[in-house]
Amino acid sequence: MLDLNQILLFIAAVSPAILLVQTWRGAADPNWRTGALTVLIVTSIAWMLARPQAGFIGGGAWFFLLFLPATLLRKAMELAQRGEVPKARRLLHALRLLHPRQALREHARVIDVMERAHEHGRALPAVGPRPSMFGRTRTRLTRVVALVIALNAAMFITQMVLGGSTNLLTLHRLGALEPYAVLNNSEYWRMVTALFLHYGPAHLLVNLFALYFFGPTVESALGSVRFAACYLISGIGSCAEIATLWRFGWLEMDQLVGASAAVMGIVGAWAGALIRDRHLANNRRTLRNIMIIIVVQCVFDILTPRVSMAAHLSGLATGFVVGLLLAPRRASTIAAP
Repeated sequence: MLDLNQILLFIAAVSPAILLVQTWRGAADPNWRTGALTVLIVTSIAWMLARPQAGFIGGGAWFFLLFLPATLLRKAMELAQRGEVPKARRLLHALRLLHPRQALREHARVIDVMERAHEHGRALPAVGPRPSMFGRTRTRLTRVVALVIALNAAMFITQMVLGGSTNLLTLHRLGALEPYAVLNNSEYWRMVTALFLHYGPAHLLVNLFALYFFGPTVESALGSVRFAACYLISGIGSCAEIATLWRFGWLEMDQLVGASAAVMGIVGAWAGALIRDRHLANNRRTLRNIMIIIVVQCVFDILTPRVSMAAHLSGLATGFVVGLLLAPRRASTIAAP
């Protein structure tokens, strides 16, 4: 089972480190340096003094100093854009203890400009925090992403009702990927059902967060139908590759569940859609950041027991090919919606 403390520790160490690199390269707002450094320091001290709880301590610092300010700043800009200036200012005021005052003053000035524009009957494009390192600037769920999240959540509830999410017999009955059953008993349906099963709540939450984080950007670029096709084909392709590796004795496993192969597939599809026009500066930057995602995922797989790097890399490779084949031409120019 995934260890939530270990997951949070990984996030609290890697996320601020990447953010610091981005600020020094000019790809992120320098005002985030203080928060990123503070999270790294808190996490390091927790690792030395309270290792069993280090992930929860560092994760808490990450949530309050990086994730929450970024979310509320974006929300404040959205409110100001809609003309709800008092609410936007209240959000900025609530952030005064969590984010540098200079950054809040800059956002307050932007809100003032938006307010004057609304007073004169003009609308301005939203000018909020810089896009994230992966070009994602919005939080609204898209249709297929919302549907996939709902299906995974519903299946997890079913697992709990029928015996528990870590009960191997329950996972078997609901359709976990079992190479022997697929290849010897022709139970090919397991290559689909396994994508919607998860081993424990931490496993589910990590995959759903990744899907929520990357999914809307990719679905907006590819279109809902192509996105759904990439998601399913990547997941099924990964399961088929895992079964093949098992057949030749290159991989030992009894069961495999989780949406992570399909999530890595949409990351690969995103790269495949962008690489056709990689000469564009924005596409090159996004492709470099996708490489960071892949490296971080591989490091996480190496450090975390019971996580299948083979499944993730198989899903990534399948998604890349599908992205090259299915992505519309316009997707190559929508790296940062």
